[in-house]
Amino acid sequence: MAWDQVMDQLPDLFAGMYPTQGAVIAILMRANIPATTINFNAAPRNIWTSILREAAFRNSLPTLINQAVVDYPGVDFSALSRRAEEPTLRGPKIEPNDWRGPAVEGSIFEKLIGSQPAFMSINFLETGLARARSVARVVCPDGIGSGFLIRDNLLITNSHVIRSKEDAQQAKIQFNYQETSEGLTAKVGEFTTAPEDGFATSPAIGGDDWTAVRVKGDPNSVWGSIELTEATVTAQDFVSVIQHSGGLPKQVALCSSLVTFADECRVQYLTNTQPGSSGSPVFNNDWRVIALHHSGGWLTEPASKRVFFRNEGIHINAVLRGLADSGLLRTGTKVSHRLDGAWTKPASQFQETESNGSISASSPAELDLWRSLVRIVGVSTVDAERTVEAVVPSWDPGAIVRFRESILPIEIQRQLTPGVRLLADVNLGETDAEKLVFRNFQVAPHPV
Repeated sequence: MAWDQVMDQLPDLFAGMYPTQGAVIAILMRANIPATTINFNAAPRNIWTSILREAAFRNSLPTLINQAVVDYPGVDFSALSRRAEEPTLRGPKIEPNDWRGPAVEGSIFEKLIGSQPAFMSINFLETGLARARSVARVVCPDGIGSGFLIRDNLLITNSHVIRSKEDAQQAKIQFNYQETSEGLTAKVGEFTTAPEDGFATSPAIGGDDWTAVRVKGDPNSVWGSIELTEATVTAQDFVSVIQHSGGLPKQVALCSSLVTFADECRVQYLTNTQPGSSGSPVFNNDWRVIALHHSGGWLTEPASKRVFFRNEGIHINAVLRGLADSGLLRTGTKVSHRLDGAWTKPASQFQETESNGSISASSPAELDLWRSLVRIVGVSTVDAERTVEAVVPSWDPGAIVRFRESILPIEIQRQLTPGVRLLADVNLGETDAEKLVFRNFQVAPHPV
């Protein structure tokens, strides 16, 4: 089921056709949708919004529309019916005996009460919203899935969502497919792909079920990108999934979700997803991607023979290994993410300017420079020389790096205060902070 501008007409349409609680309950009974799940104390449009979401969850939306056709044969439901029947993509089947990790002792949720912090910084919400900008709805001939954008305009999704270059050529990548804070439909940014400029996949069966494909244009400049770095995942970690569950507008399953098992290839977790969630990023509590969601199923715990529903994602380390082997990402380079409106691009894409110097004696011809955000933290005096302290988020968002103030143009030196954002060419593949090179500084544009 898809909930786009066409489907957004349904709440008002049904509210007009079924204005009383009795009429609503009558059609729900005929569509086999339990009225006990609906809050009738809301406004009519909100009542029908919740009813339609419940119908979509139960795959009963076509039945509901068909019942309305019986009552109102003069209304043209044909376009709405076609949208209601638009398929979503399911991940590969997880066999019941594919249980991983130890047995569940008692109630796992009761056991974990108090083991994780109950309070989080308010910036958890702000950071999550920033990550959500790069999560997209992936519309393919066979159905709908999810995906997310990393640097260099690469989309990451599942192989069972986009299996081949031919699939990719027919796919539509929709950013901002979501509701606004006013409950309205947001303006969607739609892109197509360019598999001829970059494509790699690992099959769903016998592989790691991921696909990376280049997106036409420059979606990074508007929708940013999500950083990928190697992750450590352990049982009892909390996770969140930003997704287009059921093909619906963007949703999030927040940190009440729990990792139950993780190794270097797979992560299993107790998180709400549906068909259409395939290809979603699975985040830890620091909003770092730890897995690529791909499926779920009822698994039998070997010891007790009890059955539990677990979702499963591909460990992001496995995806990174595959991306490095494919040549789409440079080995040893951290994948950059947009931060405060600036992003990373190959320095070769920018006009050459006179070098402002660097802290390294390496020849420029030997360097692999990338245009990067440099956020100023402070300026201090070290050995009688003024030294700039800064963060390069696309190299390491948690590390302070230092360089001489004298390598900056005079007009930038005059503006140096904590929080100032600069752009520079940086050798992001370097692992030693002492060997970082900075060239061609300029003041970063204001966030968009």
